[in-house]
Amino acid sequence: MKIIIFQENETQGGLDTFCKNLIEHWPSGDSFVIVCNSFHEGIPTLRKIKNAQVYEHNILINWQLMRRMTHSPRILNRIIAKFLRLGLIIYQRIK
Repeated sequence: MKIIIFQENETQGGLDTFCKNLIEHWPSGDSFVIVCNSFHEGIPTLRKIKNAQVYEHNILINWQLMRRMTHSPRILNRIIAKFLRLGLIIYQRIK
């Protein structure tokens, strides 16, 4: 059976270690696919996992966009996020 793990992360750390340990200690017979955002720092670590393929995506993620808007007041960010969410959902589905 093919098992897909979808993870969105920015920094290398515990989630990468967890995925590595899970896959390496999984009973044999299954294969894994890890789908991850392309700017994740832990991709080299994920690529070293045996019995797992890693696919990178370049889809703009909600939290990634909001981190770029840190210069605005928090209440303004929340209002903008409400309007951007619909556009991002459409964009993400198309991608």
